[in-house]
Amino acid sequence: VLALAASLLGLAVAEGVSRVTIPVSPGARFVTSTGESLNLTSRGSLTLPPNTAIWQIADEYDAKATITGDGYRAPNGGSNPEIVFLGDSFTFGVGLNDGQTFVALYCKQRVLTCANLGRPATGTVMQLAVLDYYLREMGWRPRVVKLFIFATTSSLMPGNDLLDNLRESHHPAAEEKLASERIVGLSGVLLRSSNLARVLYFYYGPVVRAAFSPRPLGARLREALKITGGQLAQFQRLAAQHPFRAQIYVIHPVQDLINGTGAATTTAIRGIAGALPVFDTADAMPGNPRQYYFSYDQHLNAKGAAAIARFLLAQDHEGGPVGDAPAEDASLAARLRRSKVCYSRSMGDA
Repeated sequence: VLALAASLLGLAVAEGVSRVTIPVSPGARFVTSTGESLNLTSRGSLTLPPNTAIWQIADEYDAKATITGDGYRAPNGGSNPEIVFLGDSFTFGVGLNDGQTFVALYCKQRVLTCANLGRPATGTVMQLAVLDYYLREMGWRPRVVKLFIFATTSSLMPGNDLLDNLRESHHPAAEEKLASERIVGLSGVLLRSSNLARVLYFYYGPVVRAAFSPRPLGARLREALKITGGQLAQFQRLAAQHPFRAQIYVIHPVQDLINGTGAATTTAIRGIAGALPVFDTADAMPGNPRQYYFSYDQHLNAKGAAAIARFLLAQDHEGGPVGDAPAEDASLAARLRRSKVCYSRSMGDA
């Protein structure tokens, strides 16, 4: 009893000291230039508030996001952008300034007109609805649409596009929760209430996620992949209806790169993508995966976004480096060219 009481007292003291010496906020805030809070994760609108400057504020970043007059994030693609980027918060670039997103870096290097239709907290169902709106209502006719899927088959945790697709299609499996997922949910409550827990997560978040990500039930994962496959078929139909070249890119959460489980996700996405090309971005991030992500926030940091942009440029067989590349990236372009040739031959896509 004395040991337990001493431990609890010690934790209480540590909690109080941490709140004074190393305060960590429970999450990001999004505010306008007038100080009004904004919910970027709203799923109900096909556009973002037009002509709005949004400040993204967290302990790991203080970044500005500019929303164009047509309701999507900068860069401004004009009345008919050449390339459209589609995805969730990783494509939007949460935590990054306008010029730091991989969309902006890629398009600046290529000197192309681009539109970033990334929508935080959405899955492929909502993202294709957004694309359809701009194709029909805005009359866009892009040459290429790049769909970025943030997914993992090793864990159906929040933020995973596969789980978002279950929710957006109102599938009953979306509400099922494993015991391990309930524990993860309780850890979220702990992070919101305890600064000491947030401090530990700030430094060791990727390791914690790699060690404790719950495995999904097979039936639930199959349903998520089935629904996602239906959406990718819709993506292909849109490409035929509004002739553009459709491409799919898989972005992995940091725990997948740490655990080496990302390849299984890419294989699963390729299995449901039909004839659409699917590219794995894991090779864009050599070395320690943690260096490419915000530790607490989990999104790509500036180095991670630059790595994705270099991947896209190398895939195009043109353009120079974007941002400062680590030494491990020296042969990235050559390796990607070789893999692209092999992939093209295997698909008959000369």
